[in-house]
Amino acid sequence: EDTGDPIDGAEVWVTTDLSGSNIVASGLTNTFGVVNFTLDTGSYFIWRKKAGWNFSPEPDTEIVP
Repeated sequence: EDTGDPIDGAEVWVTTDLSGSNIVASGLTNTFGVVNFTLDTGSYFIWRKKAGWNFSPEPDTEIVP
């Protein structure tokens, strides 16, 4: 979200593929807009969803060193 304000209750899931079919972690953000995952080293795609919100880029790409 462009404002930088936390978004409570957003669905977040992590995949290893761009099609989003191989989900390796998922959860909901807390009141601070945070969800924690423990991921192995590698590249991941982060997907977010909450009614009334648009997330960009979708998915977000992250690399865990």
